[in-house]
Amino acid sequence: MAPGLRQSAGREIRGHYTESTFIKGATVSDPVADISPRCEYPGMTLSRLTEVDLVATGWITALDFYEALLAALGAPEWHGRSVDALVDSMIVGRVNKIDPPMVVRISKLNDAGEAARDALIEAFAWLTTEGATLTVNRTSATLEISTERA
Repeated sequence: MAPGLRQSAGREIRGHYTESTFIKGATVSDPVADISPRCEYPGMTLSRLTEVDLVATGWITALDFYEALLAALGAPEWHGRSVDALVDSMIVGRVNKIDPPMVVRISKLNDAGEAARDALIEAFAWLTTEGATLTVNRTSATLEISTERA
């Protein structure tokens, strides 16, 4: 098996994120649960939640924050490094390899430079005006984006 892959229940899990299945807000905690994303349940929505975990150690500038986040989201090279570009790709979707719903967790925020922290807080706070949920403290930030728009 190639490095960076994990075998579980006959499936390979790639990347620095995991997927959980959501059915109307109820989480199935096993990321490889035997529930097809194509299943249809009358009156229920079934979608994949992608979890992106980043460590802010070494981020000095706003560009460091954007480069790390966009790489983790699988953004194309031409993706802008601005709040407006993040709203388009993270809320509207269909730009990055990872689309909503998603949870982005940043740890060791206290190790980041002031400019990187300020850029993260500005961008994530702006995303809350578009329906995202933000929890931030001195050491971490968690941004949750659903498929429902505000």
